[in-house]
Amino acid sequence: MERFGIDSLSPTRAAATYAMMSLNYEPGTQYLYSNVGVNIGSAVVERVSGQSFDEFMKKRIFEPLGMKETAYVPTSEQVERIAKSYRYDNEKKSLQETKIHYLTYPLDNPQIRYAEAGGGIFSTAPEIVRFFQMLANDGEFQGKRILSAKSVEEMRTKQTGNLDASYGLGLGLFDDFYGHGGAYGNEAIIHKPTGFITIYMVQVTGVPKQGEAKEQCQKAILKEMEKLK
Repeated sequence: MERFGIDSLSPTRAAATYAMMSLNYEPGTQYLYSNVGVNIGSAVVERVSGQSFDEFMKKRIFEPLGMKETAYVPTSEQVERIAKSYRYDNEKKSLQETKIHYLTYPLDNPQIRYAEAGGGIFSTAPEIVRFFQMLANDGEFQGKRILSAKSVEEMRTKQTGNLDASYGLGLGLFDDFYGHGGAYGNEAIIHKPTGFITIYMVQVTGVPKQGEAKEQCQKAILKEMEKLK
């Protein structure tokens, strides 16, 4: 049994370990992408709400959005349907099935796995689209208010000051786009002028020119979006 993934501690316990870490830079002097900030945010949610982070997300976000297949700890039935993960073996020049190395197994065991805000959520492409439709619509989805418009605007407002980085609260900001990327090169972005949502999903890592494939896909999508202006 593997028990040393990023999801092996509850948000509150994980936050306690961060207090023992030294700063990489003085605040406001440098920017460095890190999961620590959002993980501390999940610990704050637990403290304020009196709920575990996964229960809070289920009740406040997933259920109102109709995201029935989205969970931090999937059921045994859901585990059977999870897309397999692969890595590219450079010596064999082929794909090899692999586990998601930064998660704790078995994935459906709530006794050893916890909600990890910085990674480890399971979902489907249609349900991720629902979440991003809500963001594109200033916090509303199908007439239901999920997040306040002010909160969403704060999320997509630059928080990195004059530093050479453009990042909001949990969202990267890129000219006419905002969104977030993840492991293996997965990415979800929203085109601000049109509200067009792009979900790019991949289940393999280490493939030569993998970044180029994503870039070509994005360029093709951009070309189509230009026609919508």
